[in-house]
Order: sequence, then C-alpha cells, then structure tokens
Amino acid sequence: MNRFLTDINFSTQLPVYQQLCWHIKQAIFDGQLKSGQRIPSTRNLANQLNIARGTVEKAYDILTDEGLLITNQQRGTFVANIPLAIQPAQNLQHNHLSSDLKVSDRLLPFQLGVPAVDAFPLAKWNRLLGHVSRTIRNSLLAYPDPQGEMPLREAIASYLRISRGIDCHQNQIFITAGYSSAVRLITSIILAVSDKIALENPCFPQSRILLSNLGYQTIPVEVDSNGLNPAFLNPDTAKAILLTPAHQSPLGVTLTLERRLKLIDWATQNSHWLIEDDYDGEYRYTGYPLPALKSLDTQQRVFYVGSFSKVLFPALRLAYFVVPESLIEAFSQSFKFQPCLCPVLTQLTVAKFMSDGHFFRHLKKMRQLYAKRRELLACALEKNCPSVSKIECHQGGMNIIAHLPSHLNDKKIVSKARQYQLAIEALSDGYATETAPEKKQNGLLLGFTNIDSREKAEQICCALQKVITDESKLL
Repeated sequence: MNRFLTDINFSTQLPVYQQLCWHIKQAIFDGQLKSGQRIPSTRNLANQLNIARGTVEKAYDILTDEGLLITNQQRGTFVANIPLAIQPAQNLQHNHLSSDLKVSDRLLPFQLGVPAVDAFPLAKWNRLLGHVSRTIRNSLLAYPDPQGEMPLREAIASYLRISRGIDCHQNQIFITAGYSSAVRLITSIILAVSDKIALENPCFPQSRILLSNLGYQTIPVEVDSNGLNPAFLNPDTAKAILLTPAHQSPLGVTLTLERRLKLIDWATQNSHWLIEDDYDGEYRYTGYPLPALKSLDTQQRVFYVGSFSKVLFPALRLAYFVVPESLIEAFSQSFKFQPCLCPVLTQLTVAKFMSDGHFFRHLKKMRQLYAKRRELLACALEKNCPSVSKIECHQGGMNIIAHLPSHLNDKKIVSKARQYQLAIEALSDGYATETAPEKKQNGLLLGFTNIDSREKAEQICCALQKVITDESKLL
C-alpha cells in the first residue's frame, strides 16, 4: 500500500477517493495486492495519507460494491478472491475478435447494471449542478445532515409515493453511498452477527458475498416462476430475508401479490424483517407493475432499498433506504457515527433534478428506449447465436437471459468471453453452493441498455457466438 502515499495527487481536480479507488484496483489487478490480503483500516490509511477518514471509507465502499474488497466487522478489510472472469479487459488485450470492436475502459459489451450513458441529459444535469453551486446557502457549508440532505429525502418520499405506492415520511429515508452500504447499515441494526439471513436462490451473487463477509449465515430459499417461495420458510429459517420482488435478480420473475402478503405475514407473526431491494423496479415494458412490497407493509416489517445508479448513472454512488417508523431513532443515532458520505452538491443536484420533473421524464424516455434496445439484442441473438437454446426477455429489467444447452458450461464461457472483452455474467453464479446441479439453470446474462444500433447488436452477438463455438471445440 506504500505506493498510494506518493501516487495521490492533491493538486488535480480528480477527487481523492476516485484516485484511491484507481490505485487500489491497479494494485489488485497487477498482483501487488493478493487475494485474501488484509489492507489498512480506513482510519490508518487516512492517517497515512493525511486525508479525511470518510474519503477512504467512500473508496472502500465503492470497491466493496464492485466485489474487489470484502469487509468483516471483526477482522477488517481484505482483497476479495478475483477470478479471471472479472479482471479488466486492459490486462487481456492480446486477445481480439475484431479490431472494429471498440471498447471503452469503463463500459464493455453486454455489461450489466449500467444505464444508457449516451441518453443521459448531461447538459441539463450540468446546468442544474451549476445552479445549485451558485445558489448554495452559507448554512450548507457546515457539517451536512448525517441522514442525507432534506431536499433529497423529500424528493425521494414524493417519488416513492407516486411511483411505488409507498407512503413514507422523509425522516424514514436515509441516504447512503451505494447499495452495499445500505444493506450493511440495515443489517447492523436489526441483526446480531450470529443471526441467519435468507436469500433468494438464485440471487445477486454480490449480496451473498457481502452478507457472508459481514459474518451472517445465509440461507438459500428457492425461487420459481412466482418468485421466492414462502412455503420453504418457517419461524427458525432466518431473522430476515433480502429479496428482489419487482424483478428477481437474476431470473427476472415478479413476486406475486399472494406471496408478498404471505411474506409480510411471516415477518409479522415471527417479529422478523424483510429487506426489499427494488432491483430494476423502475423498468417494466409490458403489463402493469405491482406496487412495491413496502407499500403493503401495514405492520412496519419491511425495509425498502433503492438506488440511483441504474436510473441516472453509476458514478453518482447514491442510494437510499426507507426504515419502519419504529426504527427511525435507532438509525438516526447510528448515522451520527457513520454519516452519509455523499457530497452535498450531488445530493442537492439530484433533488433539483427530481423536483423539477426531469427524473420522471428521464424514466419515461428510458423505458421506451430500453424496450427498443431489448428488441435489438433479442433479434441479433436469434439471428447470430444458434448455440443459444432459448432467449428469455423479461417484462422488465435491463438484461436478457440467453439459456445454453446442458453440454455447455456458462461459467467457462464467461471466463472465455472476458478475454475477448465481452462482459457477460453466468446465470449459475447466482445459486448457493449447496444447490443440486439439476436445479441450477445454465445461461448467460446479457445487458442491452448500451446497445445503440442493430449493427452493434449483431457485431457483439457474432463475437459471443465465436466464443461459444471455440469453447465447444474443447469439449
């Protein structure tokens, strides 16, 4: 870690936390920081660099969100086990399918969870940012509200009331620097380290990694075409459940109303908790979306977690969660010691973006755009990827599932594809280790949000088919 002491440039306009993220990433991918290696605590590194501890915490949070670091409350922060499949393309540039396949350092073909950066109203955002900067009050130059800026919390409360059916007060809303931070803060209040927490099976792999590294025992609960199945739950299964009811990650199914009510009843009867990750809840292209699970929460047993990273842009590092009214005081006290680390200007700009109506207009535009881009990818897969056994387009979300025949291994194809700068993910990675092989689905998760033309869709699908063909030859 000594290289960071000399490589941080305090005279540049690039924020220190971003520089720190970059240097740590490079050290990991260069092999200077090994998997499992412990790195300095936020306090120690802040002291070494003579910077604010919050700056280091923000960098660590970002790297934890990206799966590069893992944090254990008792043991400290360590480098995660980074397989070849997620190493950056710049380390693998000796492999190319085509010189015409242009790849950004920040954005790769099929990358999941990244909104259409080409369609974001950047000029409008910059005008709002300038307006906020020019009109900021002197009182806002003091220490910020640890819970997050009030205008943003008010704007979020209004949005949730209109769009997700959640009737909440701004005092129930807490702003954080990302999804992982939100989950970590929630579980630190409602769970003891010895408690069990249930996860959908399959689930978002980083959720299982995050919770395991926080010291919790994770319990897989089967998901079928109607979502997480409450028939597999009993009072002793777990103290809480983390789930994605709107658009299950990764299968894309929607939790039925009947099961939502059963889960709330399970939590109420046993004094347990539900943590609703409204994953891709904003994007639905056919039919009508069900209200958020939190909107049905008359007994105050549900936490709601939302993020701006997939609606606006990931670099915001801005998320939020809604707590039951009975726990406002507990979380308020906790935030005094681990406050919101998001810049005040960023929070106020997002608040202005929402209150002026730009947020709703942007969402409407993105729904229409993503429906078209989803169709572009589906058609290109059908035409250019004969090895794919089934193409599954969901009612919502930001990706397609390309199912594979049983003789192909999705993890091996993902590893091979990364060498050719294709950022696909394996469907089977979402299953718990103890899941029987015959219950695991075999397929590829393909993001479509940044596929802006038919030509690009066909080009990257041809590249994907070549990867699959090459892997098939090794069987």
